[in-house]
Amino acid sequence: MGPENNRKDRDKRYDTTLIAVRFSAMGDVAISIPVVYAVCRRWPGVRIVMVTRRPMDSLFVNRPENLTVVTADLKGRDKGVAGMLRLMKRLNSEYGPSALIDLHNVIRSRVMGLWARLHGIKTWRIDKGRGEKKALIKAGAKAFGRQLATTTERYARVFAMAGYDPGRVSPGIMERGERTDDGTARIGVAPFAAHKGKAYPPELMERVVADLAGRGYRIWLFGAPGDEQKVLDRWAEKYGERVVSVASLRPGLGGELELMSYLDVMVAMDSGNMHMASLAGTPVVSVWGATHPYAGFAAATAREDLRVECGLACRPCSVFGNKPCRLKGEEYACLRRIKPKEITEAVERALGKK
Repeated sequence: MGPENNRKDRDKRYDTTLIAVRFSAMGDVAISIPVVYAVCRRWPGVRIVMVTRRPMDSLFVNRPENLTVVTADLKGRDKGVAGMLRLMKRLNSEYGPSALIDLHNVIRSRVMGLWARLHGIKTWRIDKGRGEKKALIKAGAKAFGRQLATTTERYARVFAMAGYDPGRVSPGIMERGERTDDGTARIGVAPFAAHKGKAYPPELMERVVADLAGRGYRIWLFGAPGDEQKVLDRWAEKYGERVVSVASLRPGLGGELELMSYLDVMVAMDSGNMHMASLAGTPVVSVWGATHPYAGFAAATAREDLRVECGLACRPCSVFGNKPCRLKGEEYACLRRIKPKEITEAVERALGKK
């Protein structure tokens, strides 16, 4: 059976249409964007319809002309298996795709892939390397001794398998912000992460903020509304006008991304903010705890000499930092053994001062 491409008003500018799927998390969606943009620019005769969820769509700034972003309502009309089937039916009716590129490989995207195959639409799915990552966790990074394929590389492979190799992938998708001030270094600090095993202890990060503010730098603090905002607002009030809580301004992901393009360096955990800074082309000082860059999630602009981490043999204890700490009596020593001055020294290196 051939694809049910019944749409009458096809866009004749494009030879074919690909549906690409990545719903979450924020960091994973951010990593996919440079790859999708590279495919669009290398293959101008191909239209890509990127399916994600809100508010991830706001990360797709400066979109190529042949990229369309569609948001799925995963809590409403697109909820569950039936919702995914309806979603795929709508996408097929509206865009008439020739292929589905599954960048997520979860139940939702697999259901979409099943519908596509049953209707004659070719599908390609990401290989997340789960076996390799399991071996990394079991052995520990020191014993394992090698870098796994990065998530960027895994995304690129799926498109290449479908016949649309992205070629060279540039991490940044926006121009750097133009400076109009006195040139004082601008530093972003995003101290939180989705899991405890990835977040530098707040009392230690506060010392980093105090040190950087004391050196005369301008500091922008990134976090979510609620408890994170309360912590950042307190730091901003305590350390003076040079320290601003972006969380209290609530500019949205698009606004945060634009602000990051004006920063000289970003301090972040293994988190979505690390990858957002990379999209903005901003150098990243990345702090690693229970996770490890070997698993393939390091930001493209996070130079190795700007990675701050402790060399405990038990790292990583999980791919995502969501497992209980293995050490008894010294919980998350992988983070607590990192001295605040190691982070400030990395910032100085990023600024070219050391």
